[in-house]
Amino acid sequence: MQLYAFKKTALTLLLTAFGIASFPQSYYSVFVATDRHEKTSNLQDVVTQARDYVVQTYNDSLSAVVHGGDLVGSGGGNNPSGSLNTVNAEFLGKLTNLTNSDIYYTWGSHDANMEKGNTNGYLVSSGVVTRDMSGAVDLDGKAWLWGIDYNEMTNYNTATSGAEAFTNWVNGLPSDDHRAIIIMSHVPMHYRRGDNHGAVPWLTAINAAASDKDIVFLWGHNHTGSTTNDSNHAYVAVGGTVTPEASSSKGEPADGGGPGGGGGTAGTPVTIQFTYMNAGYITTGTIHGWNGSSITVTNDSIIIDNFSTTAKYATRRIGRKDPVPYVETNTFVAGWNWWAPTVATTATALQTALGDLTIEAQDGTTPESLVPGQMYKVHTPEGGTFTLSGTTPESVSYDFGNGPNWFGTTAETNLDDLGITPATGDKIVSQDGGFAVYQNDAWTGTLTTLQPSKGYIYWSAASAR
Repeated sequence: MQLYAFKKTALTLLLTAFGIASFPQSYYSVFVATDRHEKTSNLQDVVTQARDYVVQTYNDSLSAVVHGGDLVGSGGGNNPSGSLNTVNAEFLGKLTNLTNSDIYYTWGSHDANMEKGNTNGYLVSSGVVTRDMSGAVDLDGKAWLWGIDYNEMTNYNTATSGAEAFTNWVNGLPSDDHRAIIIMSHVPMHYRRGDNHGAVPWLTAINAAASDKDIVFLWGHNHTGSTTNDSNHAYVAVGGTVTPEASSSKGEPADGGGPGGGGGTAGTPVTIQFTYMNAGYITTGTIHGWNGSSITVTNDSIIIDNFSTTAKYATRRIGRKDPVPYVETNTFVAGWNWWAPTVATTATALQTALGDLTIEAQDGTTPESLVPGQMYKVHTPEGGTFTLSGTTPESVSYDFGNGPNWFGTTAETNLDDLGITPATGDKIVSQDGGFAVYQNDAWTGTLTTLQPSKGYIYWSAASAR
């Protein structure tokens, strides 16, 4: 997103992006929801809302689907037969870029008679329950997915084993693995229905892992007789409080499903280090405002968008505690280069990489500190490469006065999306002869997109060239 404002005497420009935008930023979007309960039309409607919004907003497609259990049934122990292939087809009908292997499920209390067909089957914790997808799933190298099924949250002993498997896996990740972790559990951890006796071991394990990992925990199941306590736990941000079900029972609830209308026993409230959220119930009206959600993982943030069957409900942006370091290699040709760093660096570091060189700022000085988004003219006799690493700023700002203004962007920026009202005759030029002129209420010319690391000059129509 780019935001601009005008002053009377100068053009003030503020570029704000979700990190580094399309370059070098990486977007990876996943659709999540729970409790289909045979509501095919609801499923397709909310998926359509998420799909269209993600494409329009992040220029990305939904790359995976995670459904948190209870695909069929209508309550009261109703566990009809069915097939995951049928549900897969519903998702694939709206998300044509997916394959069967991009759709994942956790097992819910009504899914006992669901045929798995040629799908991935169900996600469970490694070494706990034998289904099809045990342990962590690598989502295209962009994020991790972990599934907790009904039994692994309702049975204390099974939960303890599952939480231990999760802890061992997290502790075994290499130090340079910065992927976010998405956890889908059919049953929540907060108290209410009295059937989640494994909440405390899971909450303890996940909170410990979240001390230095970015984790989003998703839950469903509680749409029947939803209470204020469910609403209070519909979305809990990092630093908020979750009150788990007390582990007074060491086994699974006698009825296998827990009371639908309440009866949970509150444990000790815990301040969480991760995001705790209802994924969205497909089966019913918008209990918490949404029926499904998209989770978009970027280098330095996690963006959660919640959707009803007819509209977007909310956007929640989470700054990452474990961002993916940005690494960029810049190529300099022999001679002059218009260059705008995307990460803060120094002239000394640049000279170490390139050898003898000349650096000029717009004011004619030779700066030591090189600022992201500012353009510098760099002259090197032989050319070479310079690798930048670090974290790009969330925003960069400039004051454009009359005359030429040297600038660059930390994000790939389409001129049609600048969001400004420039004067007729304003012009942007690049070193390679690209140009854009603002006339007839539009930018025209050969320059349509501003690229990170490239330098540009903005000419105000009021300036004397």
